[in-house]
Amino acid sequence: GLHQLRGACGLRQRDSERPIGDLKSLTDQLRQRQRPIAVATPACDVARVVRATTRILQESVAPSACLHVVLEGSPVAPIAPAQLGQLLVHLLTNAVEAVAGQPRAQASVTILVGETEREAVVRVSDSGPGVPPEFLERVFDPFFSTHEGAQGVGLAVARRLAEQAGGRLEAEARGAQGACFVLTLPKVATAR
Repeated sequence: GLHQLRGACGLRQRDSERPIGDLKSLTDQLRQRQRPIAVATPACDVARVVRATTRILQESVAPSACLHVVLEGSPVAPIAPAQLGQLLVHLLTNAVEAVAGQPRAQASVTILVGETEREAVVRVSDSGPGVPPEFLERVFDPFFSTHEGAQGVGLAVARRLAEQAGGRLEAEARGAQGACFVLTLPKVATAR
């Protein structure tokens, strides 16, 4: 289960290398004092990427936890689909690790997509032991983990991806009700 999730994360990481190549090309052109090419601002339908990512991971998650997807909106955010997919894989991997050891009937992971007037919101919650209040910020530090045997890089990478897209990723204190990570991204205005 977790090995397949980590493998899926590796695939998404390769998919997200294209923007790095675009940036390198732009930098090379600036060094040569050429007029830079326009690099399009990425945008994606957050709900569509959530559906696609959870569909891909469903088989890996199913033996360990019940995965619930709740779509309360379909916001468009300024993030490349591969980058959002990678971020979601990190959050879902963290949630599955949190419920490891629970009977499958009690192990639950929920991903909820919503929106406000200006922001896209994705909440990933689990039925695990939760995050102690003193670790709410520390869980985003590289190589820190509250999960036994975990590497402690997934949430650090996820937060960095969120920040690169102009968003934020935060942990919520929920006591013994499990952990909840909230991804907030600015919305892209769309013609309706």
